[in-house]
Amino acid sequence: MVEGAIPTKDNGIYGMINGKTMLSIAREICPKAKCIIAIGTCSAFGGIAAAAPNPTGAKNVIAALKGVDIPPVINVSGCPPNPVTFVGVIAEYLLKGKLPETDKYYRPLFAYEEYIHETCPFNQYWEFAVPDAIER
Repeated sequence: MVEGAIPTKDNGIYGMINGKTMLSIAREICPKAKCIIAIGTCSAFGGIAAAAPNPTGAKNVIAALKGVDIPPVINVSGCPPNPVTFVGVIAEYLLKGKLPETDKYYRPLFAYEEYIHETCPFNQYWEFAVPDAIER
């Protein structure tokens, strides 16, 4: 599991743990994993840490490890990420031996396939209210 964006500028010196850069730790450990769960928006998509001007060169786990042979990645984005989605990913992996199906952003379909408005019991009222709200 990877949490947080990974600083990459100047060989990753802007994020260190016990004298090792987060980048070097990720390059060493991630290829040995069976899968990688990027937990949170920063590890999944870069998040605020990767926003301009991005002085540390922060990147999401896939971008930071570009060129490194890594196992499949699943993104459980959100700030904070949904704990039910996170546990669901782990449960499916443990019970079925594989990661859940994902969308084009590597997010689990069971959690990210529908928009919240699609399952809302008040959606019928929302659909009628939107044009009025836009016209004002």
